[in-house]
Amino acid sequence: MAQRMCIDLADEKKAIEAAVHYLLCFTTIGAAGVGLVYEHKYSSDRLKQTRFEIDQIWQKHMQGISQRMEKAHQEINQIRHEYQEINQVRHGFSIINHVRDDERGWSSGQGD
Repeated sequence: MAQRMCIDLADEKKAIEAAVHYLLCFTTIGAAGVGLVYEHKYSSDRLKQTRFEIDQIWQKHMQGISQRMEKAHQEINQIRHEYQEINQVRHGFSIINHVRDDERGWSSGQGD
């Protein structure tokens, strides 16, 4: 009996919703109201889509920055490695003046 009552209430609710929908759609005031509801939903959906697009653009931008930073770090490490090799070779020759990094104005890369 209780199950039958739930089904009846669900059917009645659907019937009421259908009647309200009919009245809203086929009356002048109702049609304007439905138009506003659909316009609001469209605006809301468009706003969500715009936010999603902005998030995607932002993520791509940040990935690009991250990739450029990684490449710059690799290039810096390559230059440091070459500089160390030059210093190793230079230590073998007494003719070349030994200049410290702080005198040269270069960073040694430690503590930066």
